Amino acid sequence: MLSLGKEIMIFDGGMGSELVKSGVGYTVPEDLNVTHPEVISGIHKSYSDADFITTNTFGLNKFKYKGEYSIPFVAEKAIENARQAGKKVFFDIGPTGRLLKPMGNLSFDDAYEGFKEVVVCSRDNVDGYIVETFSDLYELKAAVLAVKENSDKPLFATMTFDKTGRTLTGTTPEIMVAFLEEIGVDALGVNCSLGPNDLYGVIDRILRSAHTPVIIQPNRGLPKLVNGVSVYDMTVDEFTQSMEKYAEMGVSVIGGCCGTSPSFISSIAKFRGMKVTKKGVPAFNAAASYSKYVEINGDTEIAQLNVGEDVTVEDCEDLAYDAVDTVDGGAEIIRINANGTDAAVVRALTEKIQEICNVPLILVSDNDEAVKCFKRYYNGIVL
Repeated sequence: MLSLGKEIMIFDGGMGSELVKSGVGYTVPEDLNVTHPEVISGIHKSYSDADFITTNTFGLNKFKYKGEYSIPFVAEKAIENARQAGKKVFFDIGPTGRLLKPMGNLSFDDAYEGFKEVVVCSRDNVDGYIVETFSDLYELKAAVLAVKENSDKPLFATMTFDKTGRTLTGTTPEIMVAFLEEIGVDALGVNCSLGPNDLYGVIDRILRSAHTPVIIQPNRGLPKLVNGVSVYDMTVDEFTQSMEKYAEMGVSVIGGCCGTSPSFISSIAKFRGMKVTKKGVPAFNAAASYSKYVEINGDTEIAQLNVGEDVTVEDCEDLAYDAVDTVDGGAEIIRINANGTDAAVVRALTEKIQEICNVPLILVSDNDEAVKCFKRYYNGIVL
């Protein structure tokens, strides 16, 4: 993908809304890859003006999928159907539908294994992955790591934002950018969320922060419920006019989500090949939790939490509350000094602090395993 980040490229549009129009009845959309391959491949082929085709696998993980077939079998059929379009095929990975701890009861490791399963059974037959519609940064981290650690294919990642400019769990555009760039995705941005007219502010903030190509796949505006059916009012021309502004702003990949059809993608395909406008984004030092972002400078209040070699997992709860006390005293960041500390202790302490506090964390440790553990289980980032 030599053009990525240099010239505008085109993603496909909605799948669910096209399935509704097809009239085929279904309970589990992923099963249609097996039972109605002609319908699925027909929708893929109708997006002939797109550069990237997304597999019909959004809910294909062991937590969300309730179909009749094995996950590897459905993945295989989904890829076969997408290949019929003759374009680059990106395997679609959506959220589990469950909340990760501490907000929910799904562990990070279990989420990771669920995402890993679909990566392992698809990696040899796809051109890349699109990890999309995530609202929880921690769950997104599990999905991104599952792709990065088990595949060498390109990876795009998108989150969904509301009108406040945050995700459901409080992540801002700047936090998302810092996180996804540090972890090494090939493109990042927004999908679903709102209509194109309501996402300019979010995309502007992303472009002011990102050094990585940006993707946007908005809905066809906000739907209205008419006789129990979602109806979209935005026309092809209105959508295209809105997307032209994104092309001019510096977005690298454009496409559509809920409610968009092949005619919408065909219309915005005229922007393909336009030179991507690049903004000079300076490098900076920052730390971020899932919902709090702090640039580090000489005035930043950083509290020190010293963790000795003799600290045990059982001691971590008291230490976590000590950390929170420093936040009450004005600390903006907590630096955990843990030279010689066991990795299990670092993990337990990190997770406990995150349960009761959203202030960004920094770890200082001479234990490589502890550092790896922190990077994996910390719901945030340090630049």
